[in-house]
Formats: sequence, C-alpha cells, structure tokens
Amino acid sequence: MKNESIRSVIAGYGTMLASSFSVKDYLERKEVGRVTVKGIEIRRPVYLCRRNRDEEIPKNLDIFINYVKRALIIYDRIIALFYWVV
Repeated sequence: MKNESIRSVIAGYGTMLASSFSVKDYLERKEVGRVTVKGIEIRRPVYLCRRNRDEEIPKNLDIFINYVKRALIIYDRIIALFYWVV
C-alpha cells in the first residue's frame, strides 16, 4: 500500500519532503525523483525509546548507542570543518 502523499507525487500533483529511507523503493523503480537544493541542510533528531520497566540497557544496545554518538560527533566535526574551509 502506498503512502497517500507519495501517490500524489507519482500522479503529478506536487512535491513532498520525505526521508530517503521511506522513498527508497520508489526511487529505485524511478516512480519519483530526488531534488537536491544547495544551501539547505535538513537534520532530524534521533530518539531512543525503551520500556519503563527496563532497569538496565542491554550491553549490545549500549554499544550501539555509543557508536551512534561517536558517529554524530565525527559528522558534526566534518560539517563544521567544511563550513569553516568554504
């Protein structure tokens, strides 16, 4: 089942803003196209949700969380360096 917004875009009624993950299959089938706008950077927050009854974070989840944190720090440093150089 297709998302109503994506169906509207495919039908030619306009554009939409969507994550690349959510439209990956549509892009591969060439049902929609991607437009990149220079000077626009869209950032989305990342949330971690867990059950209230969980007292401890499992070791594998802790490793994953730390990996993501390090990756985001490195990404922010690269972006900051890019803006400083340009």
